[in-house]
Amino acid sequence: MEPSRRSLIFRIAPALGVAAGSLAIPSIASADDPGLDEQGIHEGIDYIESIPDSALVSQEAFDSWKQENPVVSPRGAVGCGIAITTAFVSNALVVSKVLKIKAAIKAAGGAKKFADLLITGFKVAKAEGKSNSAAIKFAAQEAAAIGGSEALTAILEVLSVAGVAEKCFGVDL
Repeated sequence: MEPSRRSLIFRIAPALGVAAGSLAIPSIASADDPGLDEQGIHEGIDYIESIPDSALVSQEAFDSWKQENPVVSPRGAVGCGIAITTAFVSNALVVSKVLKIKAAIKAAGGAKKFADLLITGFKVAKAEGKSNSAAIKFAAQEAAAIGGSEALTAILEVLSVAGVAEKCFGVDL
């Protein structure tokens, strides 16, 4: 994606009633997406952003950090934030992909803005009648627009984990 190209969300946001400086929009697709866990998405992205740079200097350092910082979920907790966290601390992601995702979060302006882009992108895509997988891909494209194709690939890998898709977006892929 060209860096000078304005994101579709930013072009259509005024028509959706988005206030200047805020990406929060009314739940335009909530009837179609009862399982969308906005708070959990924010928690999961906050977790990713909080991974220390020292843990990302090598795969060995990342593996060591994961062992020293296990994910402890309350009994029965299977929400979105836990699903994202689990995807990161499992062996599903290598350090290079985590670095790309963290760079995309930073480029978007931080965890809150990145999560808002994911949520808004998903809602816009569902309101347009896109399938679940197409809506998740669109959301990832919007969130990773500044991060480039490698960041997009890494983000899609996380969002495509069955538990993340189900718990965060209320969809089966």
